[in-house]
Parts: sequence; structure tokens; C-alpha cells
Amino acid sequence: MSMNLILMKCPGCGASLELIPGNQTAVCDYCGNKFMVDSASSSNVSNPNPAPEMSVTENNATEISPYLEKKLKLYILKQFKKETGIKLDGDAMAMKRIIEACRKAIPELTNTGKSEINIPFITADGSGPKHVSLVVKAFDMKNQ
Repeated sequence: MSMNLILMKCPGCGASLELIPGNQTAVCDYCGNKFMVDSASSSNVSNPNPAPEMSVTENNATEISPYLEKKLKLYILKQFKKETGIKLDGDAMAMKRIIEACRKAIPELTNTGKSEINIPFITADGSGPKHVSLVVKAFDMKNQ
């Protein structure tokens, strides 16, 4: 028995969602938002163009933040190491500042799909102080 899937976009972050017809809820694998799906529009499988009506029923920051925070933190560490050659994961103060920046960036990232992260003087080496300065896009994090 083959299962028809309905493809949609998450209204929270824009990630692709796959909905099994008949399900009343959808959960975004990327941002963790939960949605109620209008059963009338989701049962219309013959026309894939109209997206089912979706409404946010739960957007609890304490529920979605740990996943996004970890993913964003790892992305920042990876980008910083790529740019400077310096690993920050052993520096407790740097990690604290990165986590704070992640928590500030997550709402903007989930609402607009991008966020600018600036952490001045995160560390220093023989050539001088180093800064984190990047624009993070939801697409970049999803594909890492």
C-alpha cells in the first residue's frame, strides 16, 4: 500500500513538511513547531497546489529552543573554526557567550529565516582579538 504525502512549508521557519493525509497535526522536524492541519484541505490530495491551512497551536520556546540552540551553537563553532582555525568549545566563557547569542537569535531565525550574530572579542591569538560576525540563514543550518 503506497502512502500519499502532502508537501507543505512550515509557517514558522519555511522548512519543508511532509504530511500524511488524515493526520490532524504536523510537527516541523527543523524548528519543532506543532501545527493543526485543516482536515478539509489536507484531504484534497488530488490537487497538490493548494497548501493545507495550518495554524500554530503550540510554540513553546522551552520545547524548541534546546534543539535549535544546539544546532546553532554547533554551526557557529564550525564557522568560527573554518574562518580562524581556533576551536572555542573548550573555552567556558566563549561557550557561554555563544549560547546567549543563540538564545537571542533563535526567535529571529525561526520568524524570518535569518539572523545576524555578532560576538565581539570572543577570543584572541597572537595576531589580536577575534570576533564572531555572521549572518545565519535557516537554509544553511538545515543543510549542515
